[in-house]
Amino acid sequence: MKARFPGLVIFDCDGVLIDSELLAVEADIACLVEDGIALSAEEILDRYTGISIAGMRADLERRFGRKLGADFETRHQQRVEILFAARLRAIPGIEAVLDSLSCRMCVASSGTPERLRHALSLVGLFGVRPAYFQRDPGGAR
Repeated sequence: MKARFPGLVIFDCDGVLIDSELLAVEADIACLVEDGIALSAEEILDRYTGISIAGMRADLERRFGRKLGADFETRHQQRVEILFAARLRAIPGIEAVLDSLSCRMCVASSGTPERLRHALSLVGLFGVRPAYFQRDPGGAR
């Protein structure tokens, strides 16, 4: 039987390519404390992993019966950027995996393209090697 190889591999970003989830949770905790809400990292991971910041905000406001600060998303984004710049890392071994693939690759994520580009650039996975997650002239990413 002849081995088949994929023509395209789709990667999730957070937790697969980059070690970002705990940094985002750290930002969540700090911003929520500023708004008078104390949640554990475990609760945030269980309840909000994979949910947009707007979705998280809506759920928190419903659960706690009050509005978060109007600048919640801005504060959160600023904290995440600072934490990413200082401590974001690629998942150990992911570069070897990417180097071993000869097919096209792309990233599927609930994050914005700008956030993905920035995060992948910080860890050297965007724009360094032609095969790594650059916009394809044909429209694929």
